[in-house]
Amino acid sequence: MARLIIRKGASFYKEHDLAGADIVTIGRSKTNDIILPDPSRKVSRCHAALVRWQTAPDRCFVRDLSSLRSTRVEGIAVSQKELEDGDIIQIADYELVYDTQGAEQQQLNRLRVVSGRAASAGLDTSTQLLTISELMVESALPPERREVIEELLRRAARTNNLAELLEQMTPHIIRAAGGERGFTCLAAGGGGYREVASAGLRSQEQIQITHGDFLERLGRGEQILEDNVVMVPILRRQEMVGFFCVDRSPASGKFSEIDAAFVATLGRLAGTHVSDIRRGGQGSDSKEDEPVEWPMEMVGKSKAAAEVAQKVQQAARSDINVLLVGESGTGKELVARALHRASANPGGPLIARNCAAVTESLAETEIFGYAPKSGIANADPQGAPGWFEMADGGTLFLDEVHSLTISLQDKLLRVLQDKEVSRVHARLPKLVKVKVVAATDHDLEEAVVRGSFRKPLYYRFGAVIRLAPLRDRPADIPLLLHYFLDRCAVRIKTKCRSLSHRALQHLVEYSWPGNVRELENCVQEAVSRDRDREVLLSWDFPVLGKQKPRPEEEAEEGRSAIPAPPASAKTPRTMKEVEREQILEALESTKGNITQAQQLLGYKSRQGMLNKMDRYGIPRNYGDPDAA
Repeated sequence: MARLIIRKGASFYKEHDLAGADIVTIGRSKTNDIILPDPSRKVSRCHAALVRWQTAPDRCFVRDLSSLRSTRVEGIAVSQKELEDGDIIQIADYELVYDTQGAEQQQLNRLRVVSGRAASAGLDTSTQLLTISELMVESALPPERREVIEELLRRAARTNNLAELLEQMTPHIIRAAGGERGFTCLAAGGGGYREVASAGLRSQEQIQITHGDFLERLGRGEQILEDNVVMVPILRRQEMVGFFCVDRSPASGKFSEIDAAFVATLGRLAGTHVSDIRRGGQGSDSKEDEPVEWPMEMVGKSKAAAEVAQKVQQAARSDINVLLVGESGTGKELVARALHRASANPGGPLIARNCAAVTESLAETEIFGYAPKSGIANADPQGAPGWFEMADGGTLFLDEVHSLTISLQDKLLRVLQDKEVSRVHARLPKLVKVKVVAATDHDLEEAVVRGSFRKPLYYRFGAVIRLAPLRDRPADIPLLLHYFLDRCAVRIKTKCRSLSHRALQHLVEYSWPGNVRELENCVQEAVSRDRDREVLLSWDFPVLGKQKPRPEEEAEEGRSAIPAPPASAKTPRTMKEVEREQILEALESTKGNITQAQQLLGYKSRQGMLNKMDRYGIPRNYGDPDAA
């Protein structure tokens, strides 16, 4: 089960179980799932998020949410990075170790330290490593061992993942060393080790050794040689990244120093020829993984989003019909898809139709179909199914259901009551099994009072799910913004992965009258203007100029004490004030890198940027999070 082991400095802070959550938010605000208190405000209010694949509970990636001081994995600043067991996420003074194995106590249960059996005098306290030529020539290497070395080198050339290589080679190494059973461990999170491969060992079976300090000895590069057990470190640049343990029965004789040298040399070869220890081939110097789309369509951690997700699961368990009520752009069709996927027939068809898009004269034949040789002008002589028959065995999504005429509402009511649909001019009805999900942005209760919507039809929907407008769930806006940024990065190959802090703050405060649809369109429009840009700034979003500014709830994290000129809805700002604000924002988004800020703003030279900073009284270290 995946978890985060959270440390602050050298001290343990807490542990967080990741089970059951598709998105886990991290930051100093109390609205986050993982709260990292930080009076110095090096941790942003909403700093990062962990996103989990629903089909693989232990597979997830970390996404930086345009934090001021970045999110690091193994010391490298990332925008998005898929995590492997043992990866360390660094946020300000906190370290969050991603653990899927349960660390040392769970993985070293293969070994049992005993005192009743004396150790062999052959304990090698120096690291004996032979070159391939020394091993093959001076020790008269047997053919089986020669083949194992050659196979390891061939496989190492085809993979860049040490765990994968050892999983493939461990049984061959144990057999070639003359062992009967054994296992291989690699370094994991929290200072522990995880088993990556074994051979000849049953579940819960242990190997007995006499040296309780084996990890310290292996860490110094020593080989541990007992009568029938050999343990050798796997070294990479003289650092132990794992170890082999090979065992055989006393009847098979003692291991020799040549046996230990053979296994140790294989460990050195594996560690040298494969650059990545844990991270699936990206290498220790990799900046970050390629962007991937988030594995869900409904994104949100607010209370309103959680309530919708809960109601979707409840409504999907039964065959009741569902009514979705919400403003335009709130994601009603996405909820309908979620209802279909969670229903009893997720493999059935999902038919989505807009009732307002059908003309009144054709609405009946479109919705209910028509019989063969029905006599309808320009109709197919073979007849045609309607929406209900097309959705038989699945889900029918009726958007803008309020636009149906009263006569069509009556016919729809009969289908929902009898579960039978009659084609136009057909003699007999047809039984259908369809889950109907209807949607509207109108108040149907008021429409019932006015007489424009049939009351019996309204009550035929056993569940009503109300979708909150985006302005009522501002906590979801940072997640949605980065969700759409990653989607654009994958689909239209843009390089933009983040927003400036000011842009993010203003977008959270914007009222979004078009809701999620408007937000998605704004992101797509902004990144499409220049696909090579890596960061979006506030002036990339024209919608921000349409709303009066609101006072900030708190000072921005990490900002210098340079007050920005107060914006006013009545008094327009001068060009100098606008330019000063743009310079400040560019420096903040590049974390004080003047050259990058100059390039963002389109200035011709770095010196020109410095001159403007001096003219506006902006310090040379403005935006640097580590500056005083």
